[in-house]
Amino acid sequence: MARNACRPGRWDAERVGRRLGQLTRIGLVARGFNYALVGILAVQVALGDRQEEADRSGALRAVSRHAGGAAVLWLLAAGFAALAVGRLVETAVPRSDGWAIGERGPALLGAVACAATSVATVTFILHGAAHGNDNAQSKGLTARAMSHVGGRFLVGAVGVAVAVAAVVIIVRAVRGGPDDDMDLGGLRTGARRAVLTLGVVGEIARGVVFGAVGFFLVTAAATFDPGKAEGLDGTLRKLATAPHGSWILLGVASGLVTFGLFSCCQARWYRPRVPGTGS
Repeated sequence: MARNACRPGRWDAERVGRRLGQLTRIGLVARGFNYALVGILAVQVALGDRQEEADRSGALRAVSRHAGGAAVLWLLAAGFAALAVGRLVETAVPRSDGWAIGERGPALLGAVACAATSVATVTFILHGAAHGNDNAQSKGLTARAMSHVGGRFLVGAVGVAVAVAAVVIIVRAVRGGPDDDMDLGGLRTGARRAVLTLGVVGEIARGVVFGAVGFFLVTAAATFDPGKAEGLDGTLRKLATAPHGSWILLGVASGLVTFGLFSCCQARWYRPRVPGTGS
């Protein structure tokens, strides 16, 4: 009798787990495609092509130039929306192994970022390049924020938060965290090592970029100069101006492509960690 009473709760948990897995896998593929394309554009910039924009807007423009591009963009928008919903559900549902300190916040921020990317993609589909690239938008948002009382401190706080998130990403990667949400038990040792290597390299590259973006936001706030805020494209181009910058940018760009590949691996071996799913 007691066993039967437990079945509805377990069935609900299993259903949530399945839906969560489906949404997240779709979104991870979309994220992987986006990062890989941005990385490829950044490689072109590192090799001397200064006309390409190595950011989300540049990636969307690159897709839109090809036949069927509009359909792909709608799929990307849907994918990021799915990942946002999946991440939100993940933060709301108790996990089978519990939440470690500092995990729930980044997951929630990731959901917000995915939702924003989905909205931005739909906006691009409907309005094209009317809103400018990510770099111009970053400077514009920073300028508007600084025009209000306390806006300067808000920009600085966001910059610090982004920089801290970057450090967390890098530390987690170095400590072997990329496989936290993956079930790689069925892989051979060599294949598992290859997937984890993709994760470490990709996460470190992503952390470096986020750290640089945070640094420029803090600099903009400290100098009260919105022009010093940089989006993804501007940040990557700043890396290119450093000593041996082309090689640095080439390494970071390759890392972003690697992260794109790893994101697709996450989609393949993703494991939702909610009660009753066997996680």
